[in-house]
Formats: sequence, C-alpha cells, structure tokens
Amino acid sequence: MALPTDISRSFRLYVTHVDGDHRLLRISGQLDQQSSLMLESLFEAAREDLENGIGAVSPAAIHEGKIYAAKYKDGTYYRAKIISTTDLARGLVGVHFIDYGNKDMISLSTIRLLDSYDPLFLQLRGQAVDYYLARVAHPQAKWEETLLSKLQSLLCYNEYPATIEAHTQTLPLIAIQFKGTDLSNHLVSSRFALAVSIQNQEVQVLQMLTGSNKQGANWQPTFVSETPSYTEHVPFLVNQNFPSNPASAMRLQQNVSLPFNGIMPPSQISQRLLVNKVPRNQVNLKAPMRQPQHAAPMAAPLAGTPPQTPVANIANKPLSPKKSTTYKSRLLEVGSQHKVFVSFAEEGPELFAVQLVTDAKKLQDMMDDINRRPHSSLAEPPMIGTVCLGRMSGDRIICRAIVMNLSGSQCKLFFVDFGDTEMVSYYDIFDIPEEFVKPNVFAMRFCLSGVKKLEKGPHLNETFKQLVNGKVLTLRVVSPEGPPLIQYGELYLDNKNVLELLLANMKDKLQFKWMEMLPLGSRNSVLVSYVDSCIKFYVQLSEKIDELNAVMEAVKVHCESSSSPGELPVGAACCARFPDDDNWYRARVRGTKGKKIVVAYVDYGNEQEVDAADLRTITPDLIKLPAQAMKCALKGYENKPVETKTSNQLEMLALEKTLMAHVVGVLSNDTMLVTLVDDTVS
Repeated sequence: MALPTDISRSFRLYVTHVDGDHRLLRISGQLDQQSSLMLESLFEAAREDLENGIGAVSPAAIHEGKIYAAKYKDGTYYRAKIISTTDLARGLVGVHFIDYGNKDMISLSTIRLLDSYDPLFLQLRGQAVDYYLARVAHPQAKWEETLLSKLQSLLCYNEYPATIEAHTQTLPLIAIQFKGTDLSNHLVSSRFALAVSIQNQEVQVLQMLTGSNKQGANWQPTFVSETPSYTEHVPFLVNQNFPSNPASAMRLQQNVSLPFNGIMPPSQISQRLLVNKVPRNQVNLKAPMRQPQHAAPMAAPLAGTPPQTPVANIANKPLSPKKSTTYKSRLLEVGSQHKVFVSFAEEGPELFAVQLVTDAKKLQDMMDDINRRPHSSLAEPPMIGTVCLGRMSGDRIICRAIVMNLSGSQCKLFFVDFGDTEMVSYYDIFDIPEEFVKPNVFAMRFCLSGVKKLEKGPHLNETFKQLVNGKVLTLRVVSPEGPPLIQYGELYLDNKNVLELLLANMKDKLQFKWMEMLPLGSRNSVLVSYVDSCIKFYVQLSEKIDELNAVMEAVKVHCESSSSPGELPVGAACCARFPDDDNWYRARVRGTKGKKIVVAYVDYGNEQEVDAADLRTITPDLIKLPAQAMKCALKGYENKPVETKTSNQLEMLALEKTLMAHVVGVLSNDTMLVTLVDDTVS
C-alpha cells in the first residue's frame, strides 16, 4: 500500500496501556501532555463531589457510547465510555477508559454523570490513541495474560520516541525506541513475539475487519515536532505537581466488539485563562510519573532486557526566551470587593472576564504604548502557547495575546487583557517586546457564584450580557464552588445581586400556565388526582390525560440525563422526584423547611418536602402544557369544619377514579365548587 510522506517523522508517545488484539500487539498512549494534566487537575478538584454521589445514575440513564466518570479498582475516578450494557441487570457495565485505553467491567453504583461538573470533562477529546506495534505478532492466536502483564509493567507510564511505519485499515503500525533499542527487535530476540513483515500485519488487519466496518483508513498521526490540530484550549498555566493518575491497565473480562478508538475529531472547547502559579517552562510541563497506587509487585523484566537508562529528556534542550515566557495572572483574595468592568460576557455568567476599575489607566497607558510603536513579524513560526501581539478585527487595535490554535494561515488568539478570542491572520500577529510580557494580565476570568441555579442557554447568556456590558459593577470574590481553574465571585449592579436578577428573569420566563376554571354549570369527566380534604382536592380533565402522559415521559428523559441545580428560588418552575415512587414530576418550589425544599406537584396538587438532589431545572418544552391539577371543593362541605373521617372517606371513594364533575359554584378565586358522580354505578 502507498505510505504517506509523514511516516518517517518521529514523535513521543506516553504509553498508558498494552493489550493483545488477536495476534497483534496494541499500544495505547497519550500525545497531548497539557490536556492530560488538565484532566488530572479537574478530577482532583471534583473528587469530593464524585465520592459524595453527585451525578449518580440510574440504569435508565446509562447509554452506550456516552462519556461518564467511573471509579476504577484503584479507587480513583476517570473518564469512561460505556461500551457494553449486557450485564446492566446485574448492576455492571463495560467501560473503555478513554484517556488510558484499558477496558473493564464497573459497578453501576460507581458511575457518575459529568453534566454537573466542569464542561471541559465532556469537551476535551479522549487522550488515549491506539497503535499496533510494527513487525511483531504472537506465534499463536492470542497473547497470554501473563506476558501482557509483563509488557504493561515494562512499558506503561513512560514516554518513548516512536515512528509511524505504515497505516492499516484501522490503526497505524509504529516502531518504539525502548532503552536505545527497537522494541520489536527486543521482543523477537527474547522469543516473546514472532517477527513478521508489515505486509503480513496488513493482511491480519484485513482478516480482522472481515464482516465489520473499515474505520480509520485516513488516520493521520500527530507529531510533537509540529503544531497539532488538537481541540483548542488556553495553554495550561496551573502548577502541574498534581497527584498521580494511574489507571492501571486491566482488561475487559468479556468479549465486547469495540469501534476504532483513534484520535477523536476536534470539538469546540470553552476557552479559559487559567491561574498562573508557576512560570511555564518545559520542566514544569514534564508529565508526572503515573504509577499505579495499588500496583502489584513489579513483574520480573523480560529476558535479555538491558539495564534501564533514562530516556533523553527533550526538556533539557535550550529554548529561546520567548518559548519559556508567559504572562502573569493574579488571584484576587477571597472576601475582597472590587469595582470592575466586565470585558468579556459572550459565554454568559458561567465564564466571563473582568477588569479592575483601578487598573483602567495602567491598561490604557500600556495599550497606547503598544500601538504607537512599530511592530515586527514573528521571528519563527508560532506554537500553541506563544506569547505575542495581535491585531483585533473591527477597531484594528493591537493587544497582548496568546496563541491557542493554528489553522492554515490563521491563528486563534486569546487576548489576555480582555478575555475574548478571535481568529487572526498570521500577518496580524507580531513579536512582543519583553517589557510588555512582564505586566500582569488585566483581564481575570470568573464564574458567577451560584450559577448552577440558572438554566443554561442562549437566552441566559444574552440576558447576562445586556445586564453587565458597559456598566461598573461590584465584584465580591468567593471561595471556589467547582474546579479551581477560574475564580468565583458575586456581581452587584446598583447594589442588586446579578444572580438574583437573572433568577428573577428566569422565573418570569419559565412559569407554568394554569388551567382556567371550568364554566359554571358544565359537566366534565375528571380524574381525582389528590385528596387533602372535602374542601381541598384536585382533579385532572380526562381529555388531557394522554397529553400529560406524553409530557411525563419527556420529563423522565430530561431528569435522568441532567443533574441537580441545588436550591432554586421560591416560585421557580422545576421538576422534582416524588420519594414514594421515585418518579419525576413537574413541580413548583413553594419554600424551604430546614434543609428540605417544599415543592407542589402542579399536575396532581400534592406537596412534598424533598432534598435538593431531587430537583431538576425545567426546559421550555416541558411547560407548554398547562399545569393540570384543578383545585375543587365538594358541594355541601364548604361551610362545615374539616374532619379527618370524611376526608378519608372521600379519598377512599374518589382518589384516582374517573368521575363526572358538575361545577355548581366558585368557592374562591382558585377553587371550584363541584359535585362528583360515578357514572359507572347505577
């Protein structure tokens, strides 16, 4: 087969898993060091919430192909794709740990939805990339577990030089340099593998593909020596001394047919300016040694293995000052208050940028200085993380920036003093003098405190933007309420909490409509949905039951695929779980009672105290049908005292039965006076 011209190019692979695939040896590894370290920090920040069951799922919420967090045997959570639900009835699911390449059976109780956590969990691509080791095969039909365990102990959690030797119909064939020698030759000389030609391996791949879809034929590797087309993100500026992330290589214990797990297509990732705690140099970016926390004793080395010598560290190569330089960010002290402008609000209250009013003159002076000077083009091609100057479109002002991604003749720039991003022509990117790198960035990225209470969407983002643009606000810095990659704060506009303004807007926009009272003298078939007493019970129109059932099915799907927003304001439309039957219903927040939230189930009439974990926000499509519960009082009891005995008798005779209601009067502005007749009784 014709080989691409980039086959001879070398790249570095951080090996995370080794497994057999029929006679071929599959190697999984990571290429994007920064994203892998970022995921470790996200999981460390979310560890307590994951352990506390935030995002726990029911069997109905498990779907093959969806990404969740799953607790591995080492007690740590990792991202996992569901690949098998065959044993779901026994509480087990098959998962593929997408950042490491290994597969296992995991208990449903340790699976967590990631919807309520940092959006980067679902936006970052899977970090594990799969390859076949070139020029070797097993002598028989299958690799033995004992040999695979030895290979895992020998190779995993180290970085090696690798070269693409050929592309097959599924995975590329690679050569790995292991301690100064070719790994394939080492396995053959140690009699652990059989030497085969590239053509032989291609034939084996074709045989494995018989009867299956041929995926990955156009796979292209990503080389560390050139700028990868990864999903975009702001360079990783957080201190990188995170706890180790083992994901020990274990194998799925049953036969599951899996799709090709090569490089995932890029997705749009929300840009974040991360807190800069240490200088960004190559030493800081070195991947930690991720050894299993509960590893078995190290297997004996393979026969003939040469003494271990350190792999050459590319970080030791001298770099130009520009490559090791980054801007300095800053943390505002928790509890402090500041007058601020919101300089970037396009992504809404979940991610916005502020500038201190006290910095306005400093920023203006620096911008004037930058724009009055002549500018020189970049001395060398930019890389992700290059600090530079960039010209904004529109007003054509030149600002400080960081390169986020590259695409042809354009670069995605993050303008650090304003918080926004833009695709900029290469010809509008300039070298930055060292004196302009030293000042702290003027824009600080924040998340609005309590943002989980808000219903996300374009309407919310637009409302937030209209509230804050061009205004001087008061920012009060609060402790992190999620992953500490950005700061959290409360915003006040004219002494009014912006969160409360947004909640009020949300409450106005998402409210149930109520059924109008039935005409006086009319007779209607109704279902009695709840009985409190003879002067307070609720009915539903029989003709609306099918519509309500359809809405209830949609409510179930919505609630099982979303997470709790925490407490909601009084009056908010929502969905709530009913503890007695564990089902989800449309509801309205009535108030709080201690740590409980009191909700009214608007289609049935009853109220209940529930936990915050039993609440879900509601979507516009779920409130189109008016609330179905209509409040009634029984004719003849309107002037009598409420008695438990008669209330119980009415409940026994009428609850959940279809009766004929005759409207004979109005007891109050929300209560119809009716008689009830059972037409089935002669």
